[in-house]
Amino acid sequence: MSIIEIDKKAKKILFNYFWKNGWIDDKKMSINDDDFLYAKEKGLMFDFSDEIIKHDELIKSIKNLLDEIDFNNTVKAFLCSLSSRSLHLRSFISSYYLAKKIKPHNFTGDRNKSYCEECYKYYILGDDFYLKYKNVYNFEKFKWGGVRLDNLSYIYFDLCEFKKINFNKYELNPTQEDIKIFNKILKQIDSYNIKNHSVNKMEKTLKDILPSSKYERIILLEILSYLDILEAKEEREYRDTELSEKLMNWRGGDSYNKINASNIFNEYIFYN
Repeated sequence: MSIIEIDKKAKKILFNYFWKNGWIDDKKMSINDDDFLYAKEKGLMFDFSDEIIKHDELIKSIKNLLDEIDFNNTVKAFLCSLSSRSLHLRSFISSYYLAKKIKPHNFTGDRNKSYCEECYKYYILGDDFYLKYKNVYNFEKFKWGGVRLDNLSYIYFDLCEFKKINFNKYELNPTQEDIKIFNKILKQIDSYNIKNHSVNKMEKTLKDILPSSKYERIILLEILSYLDILEAKEEREYRDTELSEKLMNWRGGDSYNKINASNIFNEYIFYN
């Protein structure tokens, strides 16, 4: 089978903890023991641990994870997420790609700041990992495809989740529909030439191509930017703070980096 089965009850439990017509206030979040244990058993929720994994240990652990993961499988997972709307499969590819850029290092800069200066060279917020955030990271993966894609702690979490996939049981093979959707997305980006329009304008034109909400499309475009595919041709004065620093300067007419797209997706891309 091509798509990893997700227990619907466990997913509902995860969603109900965080979301009811919007984010539930932290003080009002609650879950009974039976529901939590069920969602935990199905792998969708985690213990609310006070443990912290520090930046330097994350860097070492991420390197070990990369040695155990086949990047081509993350490419397939991304493509498989498109027609099926299996959002939890979507960000593995950017997590791997960003992690691969990081050179071994210890935390650099002011410890009072929330990020490492060396990590920031790669547009990565080199934070520590508070394990209690596993649940919100997983909720955001299933709700939108991931949100904090550039956080070192999310990258580590995401790669750990990918390593859990049993490829003896699940074979991730993109369908022709997945491949067609992806190529239509690239074609639309390439043909979008309204010079002063940002990604927040362009994403609306993808809604008839991709089964999705606005924020799912934004996250998908964020992923393409972290893959160095969706790239701004220049820095602009206008800065849309709803978007990542990698993406906020893109404008209609910038198209996308066809060389990087071909290098990553190779046989899945066709040009007319």
